[in-house]
Amino acid sequence: MSVFSSMDLAVFLLVLSVYVSDAKLRKIPLKPVKENLNGIQPNRPGCILGGKFYDIGEKWTPSILPVGEMFCVKCECVPVERKGIIDMKGQTRCKNIKDLCPRPNCVSPVLPKGKCCKVCPDEVKSFEDKFTLGLSKQVATMISSDSKRRARTEFVALLVGKNVRREGVETSAVAAVYLSVISNDEIRYSVRYHKLDRPKFLQITDANGNVLFERPIEKRRNGDKRFCGIWSKVPAAYVQFVRKERLFAVITSSRYSSGLVSGRLMVNRHAKREVFSSVLASPKPAGIGGLLSVIYNPRTHLVDYVITFDGLFPGSSEEYFVTIGKKSKVLHQSTGKADSKTRFIRGSWTLSNKRQSKQLARGRLHLRLTSSNGASVSGDIRPKLTCGVSQTILSSGSSLENVKLGSSGTAIFELREKGTVEYKIRLTGLTSKVHRIRLEGAVNKKNRRQIIGSVHKNFKADENSFNGWSNGTFKKMTADNLHLFLNNKMFLNVATTKHRISELRGRVIALPYHQHFTNGAVVPATLSALSSDSFGQAGNAWFSMEIGCSLHYDITITSQDNQNDITISLVSPTDPDTYVTIEKIPSTKLFESRLAIGSITDIPEDLFHDLDDGTALLVVLVGKTRLAGNVSVPNTCWQYSQDYDMDILVDEQTSEEVVAANRYKCFYEGSVYENGDSWLPDVNATCNTCSCNKGKIECHALICPVLACANKITVDGECCPTCVQETSESSKDFFCKLDGDLRRHRVGSTWHPFLPLMGYAKCVICTCMPGGVSKCERKCPKLDCSKSRRIRLNPTDCCQVCAPEEKKPVAAVKPLQDVDMKGACTFKEQIFANGAKWHPRVMPFGYMKCIDCTCNSGTPVCQRPQCPKLTCSRKIRKQGACCDACADEQPLSEVSEEKKSGSCVFGGKKYDDGQTFQPGSSALSSCALCTCTNGSMKCSMTCPKSCSDPKKKDNPCCKHCA
Repeated sequence: MSVFSSMDLAVFLLVLSVYVSDAKLRKIPLKPVKENLNGIQPNRPGCILGGKFYDIGEKWTPSILPVGEMFCVKCECVPVERKGIIDMKGQTRCKNIKDLCPRPNCVSPVLPKGKCCKVCPDEVKSFEDKFTLGLSKQVATMISSDSKRRARTEFVALLVGKNVRREGVETSAVAAVYLSVISNDEIRYSVRYHKLDRPKFLQITDANGNVLFERPIEKRRNGDKRFCGIWSKVPAAYVQFVRKERLFAVITSSRYSSGLVSGRLMVNRHAKREVFSSVLASPKPAGIGGLLSVIYNPRTHLVDYVITFDGLFPGSSEEYFVTIGKKSKVLHQSTGKADSKTRFIRGSWTLSNKRQSKQLARGRLHLRLTSSNGASVSGDIRPKLTCGVSQTILSSGSSLENVKLGSSGTAIFELREKGTVEYKIRLTGLTSKVHRIRLEGAVNKKNRRQIIGSVHKNFKADENSFNGWSNGTFKKMTADNLHLFLNNKMFLNVATTKHRISELRGRVIALPYHQHFTNGAVVPATLSALSSDSFGQAGNAWFSMEIGCSLHYDITITSQDNQNDITISLVSPTDPDTYVTIEKIPSTKLFESRLAIGSITDIPEDLFHDLDDGTALLVVLVGKTRLAGNVSVPNTCWQYSQDYDMDILVDEQTSEEVVAANRYKCFYEGSVYENGDSWLPDVNATCNTCSCNKGKIECHALICPVLACANKITVDGECCPTCVQETSESSKDFFCKLDGDLRRHRVGSTWHPFLPLMGYAKCVICTCMPGGVSKCERKCPKLDCSKSRRIRLNPTDCCQVCAPEEKKPVAAVKPLQDVDMKGACTFKEQIFANGAKWHPRVMPFGYMKCIDCTCNSGTPVCQRPQCPKLTCSRKIRKQGACCDACADEQPLSEVSEEKKSGSCVFGGKKYDDGQTFQPGSSALSSCALCTCTNGSMKCSMTCPKSCSDPKKKDNPCCKHCA
C-alpha cells in the first residue's frame, strides 16, 4: 500500500517534469515511504497516499499544501493480485500530463474549472476525461479473454446462515442478491429477503473475507422486502472476479457484524426469461434456505420452475416433495430424490384457468419444498424483482393513425411485490378532449389489439386545457400481462375526440435502476416539438443532482432520423449564451429510442439558478427536428462561488516554493509533523486543532455553530454545546467524519468543517444525517441581481449581496461624435481608448488584479507582471500581492487588538489576565500549569517522579519528559 507525504510527492513530480521530457505514457509506481494511517482504518483493498485512502480503480489529482490541487497530475490506485486474491495493499501510480495535452482545434480555447488541458468551448469529453494510466502487465493478466465469460452479465447469490465464514449462524433469515454488470465499471444490485432482523450492511467480499464493497441497508417504507443500489467505479479486476464466480455476498446485522447470511455469486442463467421468483425460508432457525425462479410461456400457459437450495439434504439420498397451492388447496405437487451434492430441482405445471393466472400474478400462490428428514423451506411466489421503472414516450408519430401532431406525453410505471402497477401519465399539447387511455398488447397480423385494461379513470385535466395527469394503480394484472410488461411488449394508447382510435401511443420499456427513481416526487421532463417540422416526435429526460453538484441525466427520444447527429444542450431561458452541451450522439448509433445517459459537472452558475427555479430549457437537435422541455432540479449549488484563479494554480505547480516546502517540518509536544499535517494537541485537544504550515505551528480554535434550540447541553469531551434530541438505537452506531477533519460527529449534530492550514470554515455548516452521511452547505439567500452586481461588503462576509445600481448623470456622458475612436480597443463588450490600462474582469472570479491589460493601437494586450527572482530561502506572499517576497522583510511579530484586552479563552472558558489554572479537559492536567498573561496563554509542565518507572511510559506526562 503506497503512502506518500504531500511534500515528498511534490519533490518527486518536480524531478519527474525535468527528466521525463518525452510525451510517451509511462507507468511510474510510487514506492511507500512509511506506514502512517493517522486514524484511517480501511477494511477493503486500496491505496493510501498523503494520509488519505483510495479504493482500487479510483482516480484523483493530488493536493499539495499550500499551493492547492495539482490538476496536471493524475493518480490511480491499481490492484495487485497474489495467488488469485486481490492484495489489501494496492499500488499507486501518478503521471504529470501537462506535456501530453493536445492542442485545441479552435480559435478561443478555455480552461475548465479543475482541469489541466485547455479545450474548445463546445467540447463535451476532452482528452483529460478519457485519460487513464492503464493496468500493468501483471494486473492485465487477471482480465480473461474468454468471450463466453465476458458475456456473463447477470449473477445471483443465495444467502443463508450456514455459509457465514468461520462460524455458521443458525437463523431463519434468507436473501437473494442479484447483480447486473451494466458496463466495465458499473454494477447494479438488487436484494430480496425474508425474515431479516435489522439488516445493517450489504457486503461483497473475496474468499478470504476481505470487504471489496459495502453499503448500508435501508428498508423500504411501502413494505416491499427488497432494496437496490448501484456500485459505481468498479475496478476492472473486481468485474472479472464477479464473472469468474470468485466473490461472495454477505448481509450483516446489528447482532452479527461479521455476517448474518452469506453466499457465493453464481451466473444467473434464468435472468432474461424469469417472470416470477421467491426466496424460500425455513420455519426453524437452521441456517438453510432456497431460491425459486419461474419461467412462464403465455402461449401454452406452461410454468417451468427451478429451485436452488442450500442445506436441505445433508444425507446421501433423500426424498423431497414440492407443493404449490393457495392456502390449503393444492394446485401442483411433485416428488423426487436429492442428496448433499444436489444444488437445484426442476419442475413444471400448466395453468388450468384464468383464475390461476390471476393468482400467480398477484402473489397469492405459495411453494413449499420438504425433505424426508423433516427440513423444509417455503415462500410466496412474487413477480420478478425489479428496482427500476418502466417508461413510455407518447408521440403521434407512433400512433395507430400515424398522424403528425404537436401533442406528446410521458408515462411512468412501477411494478410492486403483489403484482400491482403504479402509474403516472402526463399528456401535453392536446387540442381535443381525452376519450380513452388504456394498456394494450401489440397489433397482430389481423390488425387486432389485445386489450389489457383502462387507466383513464383517474385522468384530471388542467384548468382551461385538454392537457392533464392520470395517476393511480392498475390491479388487474394476469400472468400473461406480466410477461408482456417484463419483456417490453406492452403499449399505452391515448385516444381523443378528434382521433378516436389513437392520437398518442408508445411502448412500455423498462429502465435500469437509478437512485432518482426512489423519489416518488421526481418525474421526467416531457420534450415536445418546437415547430411543425418536429411534429410526431417526442421524448423525456430524467435529471438528478448528485454529490459534488454533478448533474445526472437519462434522456430518451423517439426520433427516427438516422442520418443526422443528435446534439443535446441545457440552455438558460434568459441568456441563450449561457448553456452547456450535455452530449453529442453520432448518427452511427441507431436506436428504436435514442438514449443519452451520463453526468456533467461543468455547469455555469446561472444554469444552477434556472434548474432550481424550474426554468432551465433542455433542447434536442436532430437535423430539422427541434424538441424542448423545461427541467426542474432543486439544488443549492448556485450558492457556492469560486474565488480563485484557476490559471495561477496550473502555472505555479512546479514553483520553487513547493520544492522548498519539503524542508519545513514542525516539532510539537515531543512529535515530528510533516508540512501540511494536522493533529489534535495533548493540551486542550477538545477545542483546538493544530497544523504544520512550512515549519510554523498554527493552532486553530474550534468555531461553535449558532444553535436555534432553547435547551442546550455540553457533552463531556466536546467543546461546543449541542441541542437535546432523541437518538434512535440504530443511529448510535453511526458517526460522521470528513476528509481532513480529525473529529467524529454524532448523528444529528452540526459543526463547522476544518480545512487543513486554513482553520475552521465559518461560512459552511455541516450536519450529520441518519446513516452517518455528512451534509454540508453554505446557506446564503438567493440573489435576483446580475452577477456583475453581486459583491461582499466585507472580505470576511460569507454571503454576497446586491450592490445598488449606479445612476450616471446624463451630463457626464459624452456625445458619440466627441469620442476619439482612433486606436481604441474592444474588450469584453467594453471600449477602451488607445493607451488605456485596466484589470480584466472574468466571471465568476471577478477582477484579475494580477493581470494587466493595455490597449495598444486597437489591440488589447494582457499579461502578468514580471516577478523578481528571489535568493532568500523562505518566501511568502502578502495578502493582495501578486509576487512573492522574502519572509525576512516582514516584521517578526504583531500584537493583535484581541490580545490587548488581556483576557484568554482556553477550553471554552474565559480567564482573566494573570490567572493561573490547570487544564481540566486535558490528558496533561495532572502535570500542566497554565497562566494567562496579556491575552497570551503560556503552559508549563513538571515531570512526575513516577516517570522513572518503565511501566509508566504510556503516561502522557512522561512522554514529554523523555
